[in-house]
Amino acid sequence: MKPGRIPCVIPFCRRTADATKYGEDTVIICGKHWRMASATLRRRRSKLERRYRRRFGDQNAWDMPAGTEREEAIRLQTLIHDLWERCKSQAIEAAAGIG
Repeated sequence: MKPGRIPCVIPFCRRTADATKYGEDTVIICGKHWRMASATLRRRRSKLERRYRRRFGDQNAWDMPAGTEREEAIRLQTLIHDLWERCKSQAIEAAAGIG
């Protein structure tokens, strides 16, 4: 793999993304495999991402001062992360022919 590229998280997928666009420590799913995840989960995750960005911008929930806004930000980030993991496992299973 070329330097400055991030590989797709699906085993044996050879697609990559630009590391400068996403960040070196980011995990991605290429477009081909992303469509293998449930449309409902993908849509729900996108809605939560938009809600988080509208309310809190690019601010990390753990960097916020203690209070109810921080609690909601952490809750939203946790939901987004859980949906990402579910989409990722569905895509891996579909790519392997399991699901």
